[in-house]
Amino acid sequence: MRRAWSLLLAVGVLACGEKIDRELSPGGFIGAEVVSPRPMPNLVLTDAKGAPYNLAEQTRGTVTLRFFGHMHCPDVCPVHLANIAAVLDKLPEEVSRQIKVVFVTVDPARDSMAVLAPWVAGFDPRFIALTGSDSTIKAAQLAAGLLTAEQDTVTASAAG
Repeated sequence: MRRAWSLLLAVGVLACGEKIDRELSPGGFIGAEVVSPRPMPNLVLTDAKGAPYNLAEQTRGTVTLRFFGHMHCPDVCPVHLANIAAVLDKLPEEVSRQIKVVFVTVDPARDSMAVLAPWVAGFDPRFIALTGSDSTIKAAQLAAGLLTAEQDTVTASAAG
């Protein structure tokens, strides 16, 4: 089971990135198949109530899907969150309650917790919305083995 949930993590975190070459994994999936669970970093983000959320401490003993995305992602992030919620709904309750989904915004400047938390909870009230400083979010992405989200200032300034 850990392998399947790790795969969901990889699919979710790759979703809002740039266009990538899509090759089938040895298991027949598109995306990056995570064979071994990655350790949760000892980083503190902020939850919907403004309280500190220590990733390592508050997810210990559970299968945790880390999803990095943002609310202004037009279709990929919402589709993957909806898919994860649908999969969790199909699992027996004794299994699904052992799984945490944490959504970490990569756009904390635009994704205020006042709008992010209800948006994430709209997919599933069990989902946890997190934010933090740019440096902490970047550290969380690197700890997950991801490239960090970077704003394309050249394209943004040319469009403006």
